[in-house]
Amino acid sequence: MEKKHILEGTQFFVRFPMLAWLIVPFLGVFLAVNYLIGVTSQPQWVNQSSFLVSSNEEEQVARSFQWEGEGLVTFWFDDAWESQYSVGLPILESKNFPAALAVPTHLVGAEAYMSWAQVRRVQHKGWEITSHTRNHSCDEQALTPEIVESELKGAKEDLDSQGVGSDHFVTPCGIQASIVKEVAKKYYLSFRTTEFGVNVLPLTDMYTITANSLEVNTSVDEVKEWIKEAEEKRGWLILVFHQIDESNSQYSISPFTLQEIVEAVSASKIQVVVPTEAMKVAPGATSIGKKL
Repeated sequence: MEKKHILEGTQFFVRFPMLAWLIVPFLGVFLAVNYLIGVTSQPQWVNQSSFLVSSNEEEQVARSFQWEGEGLVTFWFDDAWESQYSVGLPILESKNFPAALAVPTHLVGAEAYMSWAQVRRVQHKGWEITSHTRNHSCDEQALTPEIVESELKGAKEDLDSQGVGSDHFVTPCGIQASIVKEVAKKYYLSFRTTEFGVNVLPLTDMYTITANSLEVNTSVDEVKEWIKEAEEKRGWLILVFHQIDESNSQYSISPFTLQEIVEAVSASKIQVVVPTEAMKVAPGATSIGKKL
């Protein structure tokens, strides 16, 4: 029976050769379209082992901010350490606090660092992603114009390619070499340092943003004093964090210390914001609606 059907089909195309020329191209287009649909319907984070977003994932966090002249604070996590994701994110989520993340793009996926899936995840949760060069080089003497261009432009391209693009730059190791700032102005809207101090609002220079970096010996009482200063000056305090663990390395703080700082901020009159919100503050109350 099968041989009969095959024979009949063959005889059909012999009798009507023009139809064969029409059907064969149509069949090729049909198969190609279905192949492309199958490829593009794969999960966006396929092959990412740390976190996969399912089709029924909750809506991306939408933020609405209105400045009434009060002090502001930003939790800014540098270097995209994995502990910031596994420890820091849950602690901030307990108070519904957003944060910012400075990402050195070529360290993503390395041991002890976040994966791109985790970077996307924190953005989904309301964190703002910022650029932190590609390789986080602290050797200022080695920063030739060509290297600086590659590090800053390349990092922006990397973030864009991963769907977490940013217009804000965080200089590695606090480097403020004129060439770094010059190139940053070509590709970014702001430049954040690690120079201590509360930023006066509204900002008058987006390329001299100061930040207080916490180290292993920084006490919660010190942070409370910074919060008090920001409240009194009605300015913008940036708290910079690195590893959140018990390693006692220079730039680490314990989970307990972070929890105490979060509680101190929660008990204050200061408002927690992401960088773009603070940067858009203008004289008088300003409403900013933003989807991160």
